Amino acid sequence: MLRRARFRLLQGGGPPCLEALGARLSLQQQPWSQESDDGAAEEGLAAPAAFQQVFGQQEALRMVGKAPGLLAVNSSVWQRALAVMELCGLTRKAALEVVRTNPDVLAYDWLGPSRLANRLAMERCLRLSAGQAYEQHAGYITKHGAKRVAGRLLFMQHHGLLDRLVTQKNGAKQEQQQGEPVTSLRNVCKLPDAQFASLPAVAAAGGLPALRAFQAGLEANPAWQGAAGRGSGAAGTAQGTAG
Repeated sequence: MLRRARFRLLQGGGPPCLEALGARLSLQQQPWSQESDDGAAEEGLAAPAAFQQVFGQQEALRMVGKAPGLLAVNSSVWQRALAVMELCGLTRKAALEVVRTNPDVLAYDWLGPSRLANRLAMERCLRLSAGQAYEQHAGYITKHGAKRVAGRLLFMQHHGLLDRLVTQKNGAKQEQQQGEPVTSLRNVCKLPDAQFASLPAVAAAGGLPALRAFQAGLEANPAWQGAAGRGSGAAGTAQGTAG
């Protein structure tokens, strides 16, 4: 199985590997499940039985209690999410830890074009590998649209603001106290446009008018085309191989 897939935006070093990810996500029609007592992996389990098989009964109940929507999610959706992380270089243990901490990310299609575009933009702008992006920021990748996450990251890159972006939870507060005009990744991903544009670092780059102008030109932006186009292509490849 492919253990590392580092996808880069608009860089040299060979063709992109997103199509390979899609092809591998046929998963040999094999769900993620831990081995049963006799050592044989049980297949074809329906949720929530499959969910308990992977996470254990007590942990599965805790996760479903935290994210009740998982009860309505087809098992293939969350199995695909786990497989994507493993294909991008995370160990099974690390992938399980990501979703235990934030179980509602399992309700999303991780091969959707918007989610892949978000991850690609994080790789480009935050200098992360694919696995690191999922391990550190799975919630931001899956829960928010590409124009908000990928678009804003590219906006900050365009205006030279990435050195003002703090990804640690407490980093922005600490640096703000030192007088540095910074913003957190949380603000980038969650704030409405007007509030995001009013942040000191963004306001210094032109604020809301500059943000609107950048958003209006996204479709013609080469970096956006790289993220959105490759995300859409990979999703289509994966759906075709699984069909």
